[in-house]
Amino acid sequence: MIPAYNRERFIESAVRSVIHQTFTDWELIVVDDGSTDSTAPIVQSNADPRIRVVALRCNSGIAAARNLGLEEARGQFIAWLDSDDVAKPDRLARQVAYLRDHPDVALVGGCAHKIADDGRRLPGTRVPPFEHDDIRCRQLLTSAFQQSAIMGRANVLKNYRYDPSFEVCEDIDVCVRIAVDHRLANMPAVLVERRMHATQVSRRQKDKVLVAQARITMPQFDRMGFSAGNDELFQLTALARTPDFKPQEADLRWAESILADLLAANMASEWLPQRALRMFAGILMFDRYRRYSSGRAVSRLISSPFAGDLVQLRTARWLAGVVRATAFGSHARR
Repeated sequence: MIPAYNRERFIESAVRSVIHQTFTDWELIVVDDGSTDSTAPIVQSNADPRIRVVALRCNSGIAAARNLGLEEARGQFIAWLDSDDVAKPDRLARQVAYLRDHPDVALVGGCAHKIADDGRRLPGTRVPPFEHDDIRCRQLLTSAFQQSAIMGRANVLKNYRYDPSFEVCEDIDVCVRIAVDHRLANMPAVLVERRMHATQVSRRQKDKVLVAQARITMPQFDRMGFSAGNDELFQLTALARTPDFKPQEADLRWAESILADLLAANMASEWLPQRALRMFAGILMFDRYRRYSSGRAVSRLISSPFAGDLVQLRTARWLAGVVRATAFGSHARR
């Protein structure tokens, strides 16, 4: 499933990456969200009967496009791919096999390489949490999935419509709701290439992203019994969602204090698994210590309240997955 709006620059790369899949029993639905450029004709120029375009009469937003795609899908599984991203050739095969081997998992994602707008490989690999409990904790403040790497069971996904009141973060909202009733997972494997360019929604609408994330976070805080004012809520979501921000000493002290309060509230309510939440807080703070002073990050972590939170088997499992994804992720390049 590829929702697309005015993506004539990138849509052919996305479509060709599906055509080149090693798993061949697929249908590709491109949802044209009222494009005014050549997006639809470019897709239709591919003479493959497995490809079809469904169109909204006018630009209706990403949630409406995703919902139309869900309605049109006829397969047992549904895989999303953003119109500016590229799927690795074995992406579908690996995820279909995973879901067949793990009948208790409703939705699975994976890791992502980064590419420039011209397709050049960029440094770094995006690695999400892999286990269900860790995913739930990450979704408290940010996304736990690469949207372009998600595949789920159609009989589950079709029951969770995207909320059209979300202009951005509609995918996080859906994944949070699905996680309440179903198990989620990420594979420690690079399944997609995420294109980094100036017209990305996440870059153009950072303020909207933070507002939408705060809207998703607040009900979770309520269930946890954690009270946060609007300013604290926005500061927390910004802490988790703006990794390029270089914190000051006062920012670090504030973050340590409020995360300690968050952990205390969750210990009382037991809404999230406490050990998983402590690991999430520790990883989050280590990353911010690193951005404050890369040379002092380890010593700062050791002297912080979060050092012990990372000394657990689940952390070792996640780090092993990180090593696996970053060391072997390039084998599936086209």
